[in-house]
Amino acid sequence: MEETTRALRIIQALAERLQNVRIGEDQTPFAAIYLGRETLYGDGLDYPCASVLETNEDPIEQQVDNARSEQTITVVGVTVSDPDQPLIAGHALCLAMMRALFPNTETLCYGRDRLNSLARRLTYFGREIYPREDGGRTTAVMITLRVEYALRITDPAY
Repeated sequence: MEETTRALRIIQALAERLQNVRIGEDQTPFAAIYLGRETLYGDGLDYPCASVLETNEDPIEQQVDNARSEQTITVVGVTVSDPDQPLIAGHALCLAMMRALFPNTETLCYGRDRLNSLARRLTYFGREIYPREDGGRTTAVMITLRVEYALRITDPAY
């Protein structure tokens, strides 16, 4: 197995949760889940699809070679929508993504969702729904998360 950073393993754990997405009455899964792909529009893409994007990491506390960091992660999903009613598909996608990302109500309520022991805390930070321009055939959902985790500076794979 290839050695990776804890930050990448966290992103992979979120992508694994997205495999449980089932959208709408027909329970459609994502056709593809990407790690870091920013553009989810264009020829050759199958819908619905998703991408997990990392943004800034903020060190919270540091002691010698150990630190606590917070990472902002954006999970984007795109689905086909009715050009005249894009929010219907957008909210169905948002519902399915939230259920997959936060599968356990008890751990979420008590702040104990630790992503299989990779993180200290996973926090919901908001969502946005973006229909394409009027008449467009797709709608995007962006869910922002904050993940707090321990970081060994001298060994980021730890």
